[in-house]
Amino acid sequence: MQAKNLPIGYWIKQADTLLTQGIDALQSSLGLTRLKWQMLHTIREKEPIHTNELTALLKPFAEKSVLETTLEALKQDSLILEKEEPLSLTAKGITLHAVCFEQQKTFRQKAMAGITEQQYEQTVATLQKIAENLSPQI
Repeated sequence: MQAKNLPIGYWIKQADTLLTQGIDALQSSLGLTRLKWQMLHTIREKEPIHTNELTALLKPFAEKSVLETTLEALKQDSLILEKEEPLSLTAKGITLHAVCFEQQKTFRQKAMAGITEQQYEQTVATLQKIAENLSPQI
């Protein structure tokens, strides 16, 4: 099968794999994985945020036990305030987030090269619709 004829599931998986590999490589020098970065960034963007909201937002990326372990690791690294609810970053966490975010912006520019805002919005809308179509009806 030629690459252009591969199904959408292939391209979704391929893009996600490449995003994870790229972000892991980019952020590893700072002690982060894609999931740790996502957690750190989500806390910073939504600060303050409750643990249950954070895990709900990141549920598509990892099992609950992995999310809990990752959250504990960030606390052990003194990036998140210990035993605080709602969650917020420490001064060290804020500084690390700022450094990582600059790297992340460059990576996002690379990933989005040659893609217009309209194309991006249409892709997101299409993927949202696929997810809605496949989600269990409650």
